[in-house]
Amino acid sequence: MRRFWSGRFSMLISSLLTAIVVFALFAFFFGCVVVRPILFPAPAMAPVPEAPDGSLIEIKSESSGGSAGRTVRGYLMRPRGQSDRLLLIFHGNGATMDGDVDLGMAFAGRGWNVLLVEYPGYGLSSDSSPSESKIYADAEALLLHMQRQLGIDAGRTAALGHSLGSAVAVEMAARGHVQRMALVSPFTSAPAVGAFHFMPPGFKWLPYLITCDRFNNLSKAKSIESPVLIVHGRNDTVVPFYMGEELHAAFPESVFLAVESDHNDVFFRMSDRQWQRLFIFLSF
Repeated sequence: MRRFWSGRFSMLISSLLTAIVVFALFAFFFGCVVVRPILFPAPAMAPVPEAPDGSLIEIKSESSGGSAGRTVRGYLMRPRGQSDRLLLIFHGNGATMDGDVDLGMAFAGRGWNVLLVEYPGYGLSSDSSPSESKIYADAEALLLHMQRQLGIDAGRTAALGHSLGSAVAVEMAARGHVQRMALVSPFTSAPAVGAFHFMPPGFKWLPYLITCDRFNNLSKAKSIESPVLIVHGRNDTVVPFYMGEELHAAFPESVFLAVESDHNDVFFRMSDRQWQRLFIFLSF
């Protein structure tokens, strides 16, 4: 009898382990193969940005998420006079850096060195493929390169990120590379956005198990002491408004601006007073 039950128990354990392996393989395939094209709807080749006193930056990454030697690209916009300030701008997941030229010019006109950062798999960097680790690595490589080239340290560096770009800004702050940041239409995490849009009640937990690229801003927020300005549209249909509020509550030092806008028109809907608050907040 003991031998019988011992055999049944061994079969049960074997079946359980097999099920775990099968689920893990499914989760990897779904999260890293199926979800990534949805999370990163990278536009095809984009034009080189054009701005007065602007220049394309291309460097070789020494270690970019396991792809050493990959070409990392950004676009530097210089102010007319000398400046000891650097602002990095990180775009959303459906855009490329050339779409932020007007935004960058607004800050360059106020005395900032502005670096537009491109993601792997996007626009001029479409010769690679996107992932959370690669995006962070490329952003860090460009940031550190420009700080060295311009002689500007982290204490004079700020970041502005929209949507997906908010996660890149948060990660740069978590690594101690920026003094302050503005997050526009930020989300708590990528799985949370997926759960909000695609999961019925009772299955909200599923994206947390199968998403490879988590971009978990909420988990990093409490440890970041940098001042944060959060801008969020009340009628945001992509990243719900409450996620901006949750992040505002989580950061130790944050300011919150509510805009009567959706997700992609938030910059156009900001009032003159809100723009002024953004400019002042990012100034040192």
